[in-house]
Amino acid sequence: MAQKPLVFVCDDDQGIVDFTKIVLEEKGCEVMICLNSDAVLKGIKEHTPQLILLDLWMPSIGGAETIKKIRHHFGNHPIPIIIFSASKETEQVALSLKVSDFLTKPFDIEELEKIVERHLPGNWKLSE
Repeated sequence: MAQKPLVFVCDDDQGIVDFTKIVLEEKGCEVMICLNSDAVLKGIKEHTPQLILLDLWMPSIGGAETIKKIRHHFGNHPIPIIIFSASKETEQVALSLKVSDFLTKPFDIEELEKIVERHLPGNWKLSE
């Protein structure tokens, strides 16, 4: 059996990370929670996620700056990044940051699953 994909879920809202972690673990992913940008940056030095879900409005270092640091760290081996935010400008910000995709909060389970599956490496499918 293939190794579970590692997904980082990065948001300062405990409810969002708990919900997302439950959904993705039930679908066969390994999930690492990061409650601030510093944890994301520390985490990617220790583990290589296959996908990062990142809130734009994080304490300490904002999402845009975090994305720049992630890209600098991974250089030629980019990791798909999906931003999520309650902002009405989420889509425009996603385009300007050239991230893989975006989710507008609040989002539902099916929407989350579809976007995550679309960006997992290879032909990895979420389990039923």
